[in-house]
Amino acid sequence: MSSYIVTPVLMRNRTLKTERKQRGWTQAELAHALGVSTKTVVRWERGQSVPFPYYREKLSALFGKTVQELGLL
Repeated sequence: MSSYIVTPVLMRNRTLKTERKQRGWTQAELAHALGVSTKTVVRWERGQSVPFPYYREKLSALFGKTVQELGLL
């Protein structure tokens, strides 16, 4: 019998996507403002990865919301 660890699947970050869309920004525009690739923003919104603390703080400042309000923790 083999054993393995199942890692939890990250949830989609609908809050981040909603905040971006409310401002009329594309994923590419947000990526440019943060200095990351569009692919990175897509991964964050899909829950495939979580922003590093540096980018969490940048997102917080950009949207005027706490990291918790943006669902980044």
